[in-house]
Amino acid sequence: MEQSLPIRFSPHIAVFALRLTLGTVIASALQVAPAMASWPHDGNNLPIAVGYYYHENPVIVSDGAGGAIIAWQENHGAGAAKDIAAQHVLASGIVDPTWPFNGRAICSAVNQQQDPKLVSDGAGGAIIVWEDLRSGTSFDLYAQHVLASGVVDPVWPVDGRAIAVAAGDQFTPVITTDGAGGAIMAWRDARNGVDDDVFAQRITAGGNVVFAANGVNLTSGQPGNQNSPSICPDGFGGAVVAWTDARTFATTQNDIYAQRINSAGFNYWTAGGKVVYSDNQEQEAPIVIQDMTGGFLFVWMDKRGGANFDIYAQRWNQAGTVEWAAPSRPVCVAAGDQTSPSVVADGQGGAQIAWQDARGVSPDIYTQHLLYTGLPDPSAPVDGRALCNATGYQGSPVIAPDGDGGAIVTWTDYFVSNPWADLYSGHVLASGAIDPAK
Repeated sequence: MEQSLPIRFSPHIAVFALRLTLGTVIASALQVAPAMASWPHDGNNLPIAVGYYYHENPVIVSDGAGGAIIAWQENHGAGAAKDIAAQHVLASGIVDPTWPFNGRAICSAVNQQQDPKLVSDGAGGAIIVWEDLRSGTSFDLYAQHVLASGVVDPVWPVDGRAIAVAAGDQFTPVITTDGAGGAIMAWRDARNGVDDDVFAQRITAGGNVVFAANGVNLTSGQPGNQNSPSICPDGFGGAVVAWTDARTFATTQNDIYAQRINSAGFNYWTAGGKVVYSDNQEQEAPIVIQDMTGGFLFVWMDKRGGANFDIYAQRWNQAGTVEWAAPSRPVCVAAGDQTSPSVVADGQGGAQIAWQDARGVSPDIYTQHLLYTGLPDPSAPVDGRALCNATGYQGSPVIAPDGDGGAIVTWTDYFVSNPWADLYSGHVLASGAIDPAK
């Protein structure tokens, strides 16, 4: 068994429901500085929000100074409203004393607010987007800007700016920076009443929406459901969005499509989206990231090999031209299902990828380093390395860059002797090798 670092033990599941600690949100961390010696390490971690509410669905983003901003939904009990709150943790390992105890209220509108996502504003604050049921009839999307000081931006409306308030549900938002202090968001949208599309909207640092009211349709009314969006900046004020697409489900099942939009919301690529990969089997759960050398990396789950999901990847340049050998590169085609991929760029045009792997008796965590050519690192096994193959269940990996071409992977871990879910973490070196000391 490879070594790994326990992040948080949960002897009583109620602890998670009543207390939000940095140990429970580190799994979502992206480029957050390593823990300092002054951080609590007594097994309880750093309390972020405590009390008799359910603090759920935490997300986290770097504050650009070694600390982090964390957002979550706050459930006030059965049948009560859910709201959105946020907190700032300093690099020193303390909660920012200038922010309110137990966090800043971001939205306290009537009914439910849930599933927050956030992105740095580039100035120590963050823009947060969430699903919102304040209308009482369907979920819409709202966003809010919290400043580095912990003050909700007074230029933005109280309880958030409406991003999409069209008919039907708008849900599963994702968000990225526009490079100018604002953000670009994408989401799954049921406004047409027949099937779901993927829409996008940009909001400026001043809280003004830029694209058409209620967003632009990236799928241009294509038939079938389009869902599971992923988003990354394009480096020029726009964004690239990838999604699962069922427009030709009768013949090809779900496929992977993508679109690049500029800062005004206009398409760079084929109207309705450009196909990343399609065949007569299932493709699901795409992730798109910048490769940090001018292109974009796509990673997804793929059943082209038969009954089980494998992991495949492809690289496109800014023009949307395939860079790796068509149609795509296998990351792992081992026996059993490979699912829940997570990916970060290695800074050299390649990627570090982690996933949940069922080739063994129970799910484990595997990783692979792809070079800029799309081929595995020569020192790597063809179907990846086991980061953790302990007895029991390991799943839902998330990955963050280590700043040196490698990555830190965190996952949910169920030991046979422990019925509760813990979080563990491991370190992958730039070569793709598992850090023997972590």
